[in-house]
Amino acid sequence: PGTGTPTGAVTFFEGDTPVGTKNLAGGAAALTVRPTVGPHHYTAQYGGAAAFEAAATAAVDQQVAPTPTTVSLSSSTNPSVSGQAVTLRAVTKAVAPGTGVAAGTVDLYDGEQLVATKVQANGSAAFSVRPSLGSHNYWAAFGGSASHLPAASTALVQVVTPTPTITTLTSSVDPAAFGQAVTVKAVVRAVAPGAGVATGTVDLYDGELLVATKALTNGAAAFVVKPTVGAHLFS
Repeated sequence: PGTGTPTGAVTFFEGDTPVGTKNLAGGAAALTVRPTVGPHHYTAQYGGAAAFEAAATAAVDQQVAPTPTTVSLSSSTNPSVSGQAVTLRAVTKAVAPGTGVAAGTVDLYDGEQLVATKVQANGSAAFSVRPSLGSHNYWAAFGGSASHLPAASTALVQVVTPTPTITTLTSSVDPAAFGQAVTVKAVVRAVAPGAGVATGTVDLYDGELLVATKALTNGAAAFVVKPTVGAHLFS
C-alpha cells in the first residue's frame, strides 16, 4: 500500500565488491560497467531514505564472451625489387561492440610456410622480410587471448621484380703499348633499394665486336686482352 518515489542512492556490487554508487532519479539508477571475460554476478543495494526502507535486489548473472577480432596486413612497398627490405605490418582490431587492445602473438605466413612470430605491441606487429623474386602470398594469424578471439587476415600478394643493376668497366693500363696485356674488369652492382650480388654472365665488346663472355664471380668478371694499335671502345 506504500506510495511515493524513493530517493537516495543505490550501490552496485559484483559479488561482494562494490563497483559504483548512483543517486536515484525518478526511482531508478543506472551504472555502466565493462566486465571482463567470464561469469559475473551483480546485485544492487538501496540504502533507504526517511520514508523508504533499505532493500537489495536478487543477483543478476552476466556472462561475457571474448571479443571477435579482425586482422589486416599491409606492405611498406609493393611491388618491391629483389633484395629489398619490405616491412609487413599486421594490425588486430576488436569488432564492435567489443573493445580493447588485442594482446598476444601474430604468425606471419608466406603461403603455408611460417615466416616469423611476433608479440603484438598496441595491437600490431611489424615484420621485416626480403622476399625472393616472384609473387608471395603473405597472411597473418592472431593467436587470440583471454579477452580476444583468434583471427586471420586475407592474403596480401607481394610482387617482387628483378633488381636494376649498373655495370662499370675499368682498365688496368690506359694507355697501353702494342702487344701489352690489359685487364678489363666489369663490376655489376645492384641499384638501391635492391640488394644482393649479381650472378650470371658478362659479354665484353670492342665496339660491336664480341670479344669474350665470362661468368661473374662475386659480381665481377675480368678479361685479359691485347688490343691492337689505336683506340678501342670497350663495353
